[in-house]
Amino acid sequence: MANWQIVIEGRQGTDDMLNVIYYQSTGVEPPDFVAAAVVIRAHIEDHIQTFCGDNTTWLGITYREDIPGSVGVFVPFPAGTLVGSNATPSQVYQLSMLVQKFSNGNVRPVRGWAFQGGLVADGTSGNGGWETPLRDAVEALWEDIRILSIAGPTTLQMVLKASNPTAPNTQPYTAVDKVSTAVTPRTLDGRRLNVGS
Repeated sequence: MANWQIVIEGRQGTDDMLNVIYYQSTGVEPPDFVAAAVVIRAHIEDHIQTFCGDNTTWLGITYREDIPGSVGVFVPFPAGTLVGSNATPSQVYQLSMLVQKFSNGNVRPVRGWAFQGGLVADGTSGNGGWETPLRDAVEALWEDIRILSIAGPTTLQMVLKASNPTAPNTQPYTAVDKVSTAVTPRTLDGRRLNVGS
């Protein structure tokens, strides 16, 4: 068993759009990260490509073992760069959806979050919240990448990483058991829109 950091390398225009995710591996070690890249790309394509602007691209993943001194290795998607297919003019660079990650356990960390960018603003309703079909698609993506079963066989289980693993009632990593999405759009730095700083 080992702990890994995987960065999904996305761009919105010329700006970085990165998702940093921690995984714990079981089975054949080290995992086949080319196979992991194939699976992650397929889930992005299946779930959110049509909700993302045509200025949004995903290039591949960068992985590294989560130990001091470990250096990341970039793995391009074998099928090539994936491009968002929604050409509406409502592409907003700073708009994102909050993805909440939860553990069912009682030992911290028990919750974490990520932000899904690249989404078009016409995915919002008249009241300013994300439309249900878009929320469902993002949630399905994150649910599908929560556990990756890849060649080897190897299983990569998404985990929450503790910021202070020596704190009471805390362990270094906790399995993510559930994901959900929030209605209120966020900026890429996590602030709720129209709520101030």
